[in-house]
Amino acid sequence: MNAGANCGITASYQATILGLMKAGYSMAEAERIIQQAVQLFMETRQEWLKTNPHAVLSLFV
Repeated sequence: MNAGANCGITASYQATILGLMKAGYSMAEAERIIQQAVQLFMETRQEWLKTNPHAVLSLFV
């Protein structure tokens, strides 16, 4: 974001509920893992925006 990006990638784009379940996670655990990846990015984005008040608010997830 410091370089001007307006899009963030959680690196969970390859994770799927089915794939995580095949790895031994329950459906609830798999859903939680994917949700946490997005939540972590959103929290990081909010922290970045606090320290960069001049930034445009249109950062996409």
